[in-house]
Parts: sequence; C-alpha cells; structure tokens
Amino acid sequence: MTLVLLIYLAALLALSVRVSSQVTDVNDYLLAGRRLGLALSWATLFSTWFGAGTLLTAADEVAKSGVAAAALEPLGPGVCLLLAGFLVARPLRRLELTTIADLFGMRYGRLGEASSALILASSYFGWIAVQFVSLAKTLDRLAVLSYQPALWLTAGVGTAYTLIGGMWSVTLTDAVQVTLLLSGLSVLGLRIHRQHGTSAIVRATLTRAAGIPRGAQPWIDWTTAVLIGALGNLPGQDLLQRVFAARSEQVAQRACWLAGAAYLFFGALPVLIGLTAAQHSPELQGQSVVVASAQQLLGPISGMLFILGLVSAVLSTIDSAILSPSALLAQNIFGRVDRQLDTRRAMRANRLAVVAVAAISMLMALYGESAYTLLEQAYVLPLVGLLVPLLIATYWPQAASPRRGVLAIIGGTSIWLTHELLGWRYLLGPLSQRWRVKMPTAIGAPLVASLSFLLPRARPALADEQR
Repeated sequence: MTLVLLIYLAALLALSVRVSSQVTDVNDYLLAGRRLGLALSWATLFSTWFGAGTLLTAADEVAKSGVAAAALEPLGPGVCLLLAGFLVARPLRRLELTTIADLFGMRYGRLGEASSALILASSYFGWIAVQFVSLAKTLDRLAVLSYQPALWLTAGVGTAYTLIGGMWSVTLTDAVQVTLLLSGLSVLGLRIHRQHGTSAIVRATLTRAAGIPRGAQPWIDWTTAVLIGALGNLPGQDLLQRVFAARSEQVAQRACWLAGAAYLFFGALPVLIGLTAAQHSPELQGQSVVVASAQQLLGPISGMLFILGLVSAVLSTIDSAILSPSALLAQNIFGRVDRQLDTRRAMRANRLAVVAVAAISMLMALYGESAYTLLEQAYVLPLVGLLVPLLIATYWPQAASPRRGVLAIIGGTSIWLTHELLGWRYLLGPLSQRWRVKMPTAIGAPLVASLSFLLPRARPALADEQR
C-alpha cells in the first residue's frame, strides 16, 4: 500500500507540473484565469472543506456524543455553501476581486484591508495543522507510514503542488481527488449498510439522538455551533477565491449550491458511520471510527481505494487552505508596499507566501492543540470580526465608512479574544449568570461590534464644506 500511495502522490505532482505551463501571471496563479466552469468549480469548492474535520473528527465526535456533535461538521459548512450561493456569490463575483480583503480595502480603506487580511490569514493556520496531524495519524494507524514521516510527507506534497501551479494545480487535482474520495466513502457506506441493514442504522441514529439538546440554553449553544460553521466560513478566502475564479456569476452561484448539497449528502455518511459504530461496534470506541470501520469491513482492493480517497480528501483541503492565506499575505499585506511589482516578482512573492504559510502551519501541527479545538477556533475568527462588515460592504455600501468598518472588525475580534483570554464562554462572563438565557460570545461579539455602523458619519473637513 505504501508503494501505491507514493505512486499516487507522484502522479499528483506530475499533473501539477503539467498544468503549471498555464500559469503566466498572478491572475492565473491565484484564480485560474477566472476560467473555471461548473464541473471544476463545484468540485474544488466541495474538496476544499471536505477533509479531516468532516471525514474523521466529526465521526469520532458523533460516536462519542451523539447527533448533536454534527453541528460544527458537516452541518455548518454544508449550510454555508448553500448560503454563499444565495447571498454573496453573484454580487462578489461581479466585482472582479482577487481576494476578499480587496473588498474591505474598497469599502473601509487601507486599515480595513490589512486588518481583515491578517484576521483571515491567521484563521487558516490551525485548520491546515488539523489536516497535517489527522492524515499523518491515520497513515500511521493503517501501518502505511509511521507518524513523523507521514506528517512531513503530507505537508511536503500538499505544499509542493500548490507551489508549482497555484489554483490550476489545486483545481485539477481536486477533481481527481473528489472522485476517489466519494468512491471510497460510498463503498464503505454500502458495506456498513450490508452488514447492519437499514433498520439497525435507523435505530442507532434514534438511540444516539439522545445527545440532542434539551432546554433553551442548550439549544442556543447548539445553534451557535451550527452558526459558527455556517456563518464563520462565509467571509473565508478559500470559499470566495473559488467564487472569484468561476467563469461567470451564474457558474459561481450554481457551484456553491451543488457543492453545498453534495457536502450535506456525503457528509452524512461519516455521521452515520459514527452513530452505527457507537451502537453496534463498541470495541471501536477510542479509535478513529471511520478508519477502524474500513479496516474491519473492506477487502484489499476496496481498502486501498478508501485509503487513497481519504488521502485525497485531506490533501485537497490542505492545498486550498495553504493557497488562501498566502494570497492574502502576498496581495494585501506585503504586496501593498509596491503595487507595481512586475509579473516575475509578484509570482515570487506569492510562492514565498505559500512556503511561509506551510511552515507556520507545520509548527502548529508539531506543537498545537487537539484537532477539534483547532478546527473550532479557525471558524470563529472570521465570524466575530468580518461577517457583519462583509454583508454591509456587499449590500449597504453607503453605510460602509473606514471608521465604522475598522471599529466593527477590531471591536468584534477584540471582544471575542478578551473573553477567550478570561475564559468567559458567554458575553460579559460572570455578569451573564443573572440572565435566564446567556448569549455565547461568538454570537454576541459581532452583534455588539456591528453597532459601530449606527455611528454618525464623520463630518467632512472644513475646506470640503466650503467647496
């Protein structure tokens, strides 16, 4: 199996080298020349998020805690893709942006652009680290490679083909990877169905539904987890970079809808695997449920297909996640120093940013927190700091002034970070104890910060008034 995996990874790198000839400028490198059709657009959107969080971590959490644990994955991101099709795909594609921080620069000035780019870029490092760690542990558990070599191989391959061909490499390899992923996951799902039957799976689902919250406050907490996944991803560069790369507004919108529907459908398979394993295979508790089920049920050929699909899922998330913050750093942080960079220097800046992002993420993988915690934190930063300014900039630009926007961005982020440092889960911490229903900080912080858009506009300078 190790040899097959190495051949597969070599083939991905060869494909990246082949398509690199299409990359002639930054527009090609970051947005595939804005030429993606519907098939490639929805496939790369789906592949971007359907990684270790959905395939591995969510199944383990559901097996341990029940149906309610599916709130963050896969329910939240699937809903996010559908919302993106309804809310932002068309109006943002129309603006011909390169990064979402460009929109913040247009509406909120240089400080708004820089702060949004920094917040977004920093939110990806933990997510990338999740993918590195999860895939390396899985390959180690499957006895394909030991943990440390698997960790370095995962990071090296994901970084290499992103570095070589940018969005063209990412998109075309995603198309190959999503085919393998869905094939392997479907085979595993059919084997589980054949072993237990429909009625047993339904009983397992109903039994584990005991984890669904009871009472007002638990429901608010569960809804918050859904909203973190559904709304926290909406300002994400990885999502919107694919919207910007679509051939047209219609393609961008339909790709979001198709990817969202596929995400919810195929994301339900790991959830059902987790529920069924918890009910019928208690010996799998404490292990990676999806991987252990595959080892238990699949033969040599189908097992190999599943492993390649799993590797594909995580690699497709890694390459997309690396390209997104590197684009923000190269275009909106360092690139702003000199907007007149020639093509060669601009390409070099973007590729250096790719290496920097991968290196920081690798450090987090070596010294970071648990996978689920890293995943959750990655979602929250864009939600608390950028969601409201994004919607205002898109739908109410007349209210979008630099002062209001920067206050909302910095205010929402600062409120949430302060509460995190103090260990306060709910808005205003100890003061919230006297309230019957407490508001989670992830929802309260952006709502409080959004009040900045009700501030009166700054008065024009005296010279402007006289004119």
